[in-house]
Amino acid sequence: MRSSGCSATDAEEIEANQFAAAILMPADLVIGEARRLLKDPSATDASIVPLLAQGFDVSDQAMEYRHGPVSVAGPSTLVWTLGDVEADVVADVELTGATVVVGALDPMAELVLIQRTAVARAEARGLDPDHPRHLTRSVVLS
Repeated sequence: MRSSGCSATDAEEIEANQFAAAILMPADLVIGEARRLLKDPSATDASIVPLLAQGFDVSDQAMEYRHGPVSVAGPSTLVWTLGDVEADVVADVELTGATVVVGALDPMAELVLIQRTAVARAEARGLDPDHPRHLTRSVVLS
């Protein structure tokens, strides 16, 4: 994190963060360890992030930020890309067994398709997408 007295530009900070993450959490090693952890029948996608963070000696938040999408992807996951995505990122997600839809339309148009797909899947499972379970309104506008 940048301190308030730092004079680095946003581009410099982004580059520094990416460099540090590549050293602390190399993608190939994290993915390999995630696959190993997921072989345990009791493991869940969510339960391995803290284990990965501990194994690489980084915070849970750092692991989630750097490798969150890959660490939660699995055979029952649908990952839908928006905009330009590097081929190696798509390949990494595919290696998890997730279904990957590479969006070819403008991202705003893709969002409409994603929303319609989510609503159809929820309704097919007997869920009400307008009233998600375990959620309550936290902000009431009048």
